[in-house]
Amino acid sequence: MLECWQQKIGWDDLLTPAVQEKWQGLVKDLSILESVKFPRNTVNENQPIKLHVFCDASGKAYDTVAYLVSNGQANLLTSKATVAPLKKRSLPQLELTALLLGVRLAHYLIMALSNIRFEETVV
Repeated sequence: MLECWQQKIGWDDLLTPAVQEKWQGLVKDLSILESVKFPRNTVNENQPIKLHVFCDASGKAYDTVAYLVSNGQANLLTSKATVAPLKKRSLPQLELTALLLGVRLAHYLIMALSNIRFEETVV
């Protein structure tokens, strides 16, 4: 998407061959997702539960992901990714933006999962 925006390709415009090739590769990779399974029961409330939130950024996007860790097992809880702004930002700025996204996600999860007492929260 970022590349399309940088090239000012409109919604109804034809994609360049290079962008078409990237999109086709992405669609092909999406078929692999059918085999990915996530357990629905992520924690045992009788065990200590930790919330771990990781953040990262690149020149193309920034993101955060949250895991519940219990009994030596980490389970993916949720994630959030955002395309980097068109206005060029330095990598440290994008990393700080990713950290802000992660802190907001952690706060939201602590509020939304108020019935769970987290032994530790790591961001």
